[in-house]
Amino acid sequence: MTEPELRPVGEEDLAAINALVLEAITVWPMADAVRQRIAPSYCYDPMDLEHMRLFATGTGPDAMIALEDAHARDVPQTPAVLLHGIYVRPSVQGTGLGRRLVEAALAIARRDSAAGLLVKAQRSANGFFEALGFEALPVVDPARDYPHRYWRTLGI
Repeated sequence: MTEPELRPVGEEDLAAINALVLEAITVWPMADAVRQRIAPSYCYDPMDLEHMRLFATGTGPDAMIALEDAHARDVPQTPAVLLHGIYVRPSVQGTGLGRRLVEAALAIARRDSAAGLLVKAQRSANGFFEALGFEALPVVDPARDYPHRYWRTLGI
């Protein structure tokens, strides 16, 4: 499969990106009241663009990823990239677009000479990342470690 054509996201794109995020999380397995409460925390703002790199497919967009440098305490090797977010419009889920977005994130991390890609996944996405060759990282400190962390070492 080929990488999707991704374009960098700028501040002018944030309204469309956030609409995509809010639509994408409608299919997450959780109560609607919980979703409504947490939804704003998944949206991006101009300050996020100062330390994250956001990429989207097309002008719609149908999907997007957000990447940032991973903190050394969270990864087995450094430098590393954190896949901060991956969102796919529900109407195109199941088409392989999410898998291709992860491959694009891996390619970007390789270009950055990163040792690996870290993901802090929603519990419902664990199987997705495992199927893509990511390994679950152990929870060493339950007070600090996110419980669904996945790592994929990059062969550079």
